[in-house]
Amino acid sequence: MVGLNAAQPGAWRADSRALLLLALPLILTNLAYVALTTIDIVVLGTLGAKELAAGGLALALFNQLRTTGTGLVTGVSNLVAQANARGDEAQVRALLVAGLFWATVSGLVFMGVLLGLRQPLTWLGQDASVVANAMDFLLIIAPGLLPCLWFQALRHFTVGLKFPGPLLAITLVSIFLTAALNYVLVFGKFGVPAYGLAGVAITSAVVFLLSFLMFLAVVLTHRRLAGYFKLAHLRFSPDALKAVWKLGLPIAGTYASEAGFFSVLTLLIGTLGMEALAAQTVLNQIIYIVFMFSAGISHAASIHISEACGTGQYQRARQLGRLGLGLGVLVMLLFAIPLRAAARTGDRPVYQHRTRQQPGCRAPGDHRLVDRHRPAGVRRQPEHRQRHPARHWRYGGAATDFTVRLLAGGAARCLVAGHCQPLRDLWRMGRFGDWPGGHGVAADRLV
Repeated sequence: MVGLNAAQPGAWRADSRALLLLALPLILTNLAYVALTTIDIVVLGTLGAKELAAGGLALALFNQLRTTGTGLVTGVSNLVAQANARGDEAQVRALLVAGLFWATVSGLVFMGVLLGLRQPLTWLGQDASVVANAMDFLLIIAPGLLPCLWFQALRHFTVGLKFPGPLLAITLVSIFLTAALNYVLVFGKFGVPAYGLAGVAITSAVVFLLSFLMFLAVVLTHRRLAGYFKLAHLRFSPDALKAVWKLGLPIAGTYASEAGFFSVLTLLIGTLGMEALAAQTVLNQIIYIVFMFSAGISHAASIHISEACGTGQYQRARQLGRLGLGLGVLVMLLFAIPLRAAARTGDRPVYQHRTRQQPGCRAPGDHRLVDRHRPAGVRRQPEHRQRHPARHWRYGGAATDFTVRLLAGGAARCLVAGHCQPLRDLWRMGRFGDWPGGHGVAADRLV
């Protein structure tokens, strides 16, 4: 039967509709999830530049490892979608156990890494006081990495079954909890001591745990999902562990390289000073928000591709891959162009109004009064070499321009190819019948 491999007329429209219907809740969930750290950044900004820089550095390092761990269990959704399309419920349950196993292992390893970063950060030229505060922050938030990755394992398991519904509701509740706990713990309300920077870390760790527990409660009480979580039916499968590792490792590497690009940029800008690092913290959050759109589209496309491969519809799988890439490029352009324009027009007002004017000067840089009182024989430095507070904000402006240039110039790779890496990994695994390098796994479905 050639119908399995042939794309039906009008399939582009139907596939676009199906992809967007799955991508929309994923994008909304991603945006709601990134709202959690956005709230943290806003609260840190009210505490001061030092707290914003330290908290931003700690969150950048935490998100680097969280993103890597998330990539390791991302393949669960693809493998579950494929097994579910074949009606193999035993394999679906084995993949659930495998996803939780790798989430636990990576969480424990990454917790140890986070707690050992004090000396490396100092060697990399970060401000000593910022490093001290950042390590205090990491000491509190690091245990939250485990429930965070457990949440991601459950998330990808349910998405593989095309059931992303509770994710958005749970994340919206988490947003409310983040705002409320930050208000109480950071600023000391209702008789609770004001913990300041530590309050943001406590809030994040508690919300990660509560989000996981809420998600677990939803799936355990759901009519369709609860059956997969019965202890009597769960089993530890070495083959499932190997499959999740084999697919998740390259995805984790891709996610780590993407996040690492901005982590390295943060560390470089951190050597310029506390204020520059604080500015970069805000910029990273803006880029993080943009990433969520492309990530949702690519994730939805990868789920549909896995289902198509599971039923031998390889031509449709290729069509879905092209469709996902095209939508990702479109999203990249919709954000990269306005951000690039904003970077060109938004730098000068940021630091011009912070330039310290000397008494009697008519404009920033007018040093006639200073020249009048300069001792004889002392030359005035050129204006571009004079030290004043605006220099730090010029660094922030340079960071803005540099970061958005990278977003505009490399967005097609970072926002589309990177987050669509699961699609390419599926094609390269050589698991699907008559695909190049395939092992004939699905050949029995082609007649």
